Amino acid sequence: MMIDFILPLAIVALAELGDKSQLCIFIMSSMTRCHLHVFAGVMLAFALADGIAVFLGSWVSGLLPMGILRMASGLVFIAFGLVSLYGDGVSGKCDSRIRSPFIGAFTMIFLTEWGDKTQIMSGIMSTLYNPVLVFSGVITALAGLSLLAMATGSVASKKVGEAKLNNITAVAFIVMGAAFLLLPG
Repeated sequence: MMIDFILPLAIVALAELGDKSQLCIFIMSSMTRCHLHVFAGVMLAFALADGIAVFLGSWVSGLLPMGILRMASGLVFIAFGLVSLYGDGVSGKCDSRIRSPFIGAFTMIFLTEWGDKTQIMSGIMSTLYNPVLVFSGVITALAGLSLLAMATGSVASKKVGEAKLNNITAVAFIVMGAAFLLLPG
């Protein structure tokens, strides 16, 4: 049961390191003293985007056999890993002009998160594990990383390097995908 919380937390935390949404949070928080407003907007956006993904993933899990879901999940994880390794890397830019810290943060994060790998992974994880615990793990990871981005900015990207951080994340996705395909449920 703890794996239902810990695995999504770890996967999302790893996937979000150096992600464009974390860069946006850093930029937005550096432009205002209303950090609580930024954080509230960010978390509402994450809760809505990833909540929708978890709900849909949970719904699909009632329609399809678990074996098919595990195979599809494994293939999607591997595909994300390969795209991260051999693709163009992080795309998308953060608009640094914000009038209302809450609305600016909400809008920017909701738009950058929609269709993002972490949103898709959240939905996939909810097909395999308890959706409430998956959502809790995802939101815990996103809250922690958002606070870290607000407090320290992009220290990890500068020290490790964006390319190396992307490669680490890509390999982790491939390993997780292989585990879904090879290990029993």
